[in-house]
Amino acid sequence: VGLVAWRAPRLRRLGRIETALERINEGSYGVCVQCEGVIPKARLNAIPYTPVCIKCAESRDQRAPLD
Repeated sequence: VGLVAWRAPRLRRLGRIETALERINEGSYGVCVQCEGVIPKARLNAIPYTPVCIKCAESRDQRAPLD
């Protein structure tokens, strides 16, 4: 695996973490960016940088095209 292929997912994750830190500073951390519902604590513990609740994540996954 090349360096670019190795770095790309890590850079995406870093971007998500930075965005989560911004949401903490804004006071919107734990609020789904799609439906504005509360993201359950268990989900935030599992994926602290997630911007969406489980329902919205599943909906997004169903709409995503298959590679």
